[in-house]
Amino acid sequence: MASLGEEIEREFAVRFLRDMKDLAAKGKLSFATTRQEYIQTLAYLGLKPAHARQVVLDLTVENYLRGAGLETKRENEERCDFGVYIDGEPVYIKVIIDREHSRALCVSFHIAKWDINRRFAEGGEET
Repeated sequence: MASLGEEIEREFAVRFLRDMKDLAAKGKLSFATTRQEYIQTLAYLGLKPAHARQVVLDLTVENYLRGAGLETKRENEERCDFGVYIDGEPVYIKVIIDREHSRALCVSFHIAKWDINRRFAEGGEET
């Protein structure tokens, strides 16, 4: 049975994902495409930017790592970190929603530098 804290965190992740996807549908999801790790990860995995975007749009609560209560650089922002496996490689994804300006930004999309322990995935491991 999930604790109250886990249920609240799950609800946060579900809402965050819904809001991010709504913003994306309005053309308000962008990527930090000049970051070296992003460029290297796409090249290493043989991905095009459109595929990276689809990976982000396909995120589910099962990919959630953390986010509820994490500090961001600006007020009116929320952050969530996600983990996925692409061709067996763990990929870390960080998305920020700027509520004041109604936009979402994927600021990290790179090979994970640590284990991905997805909180709500069955067993917390690769699926």
